[in-house]
Amino acid sequence: MYKVVGIGERRNGTSSKTGRPYDFTAIYCTRPANNVTGLMAEEVTFSHTSGLTFPNIAVGDTINVSYDKRGFLQELSIAEKTDGKSSMPKL
Repeated sequence: MYKVVGIGERRNGTSSKTGRPYDFTAIYCTRPANNVTGLMAEEVTFSHTSGLTFPNIAVGDTINVSYDKRGFLQELSIAEKTDGKSSMPKL
């Protein structure tokens, strides 16, 4: 499980290198990890073109995150809400 400590602004556009469109929101989290004293910081990148529904997450929420074998985000769901108020930037 991941603890949300920050939510970036939604970013979209076209890559100058590949010419392909992008549309994502970065979610900054901490989580326990083997061989780490304390917590590990990790950025979870949510692609709005993935077909997944972006949950109403807020800083302080605990989320479940899973990836497929290729490393693509497969699930992003809320495990525990803090106070029910969203700090998600307007989309």
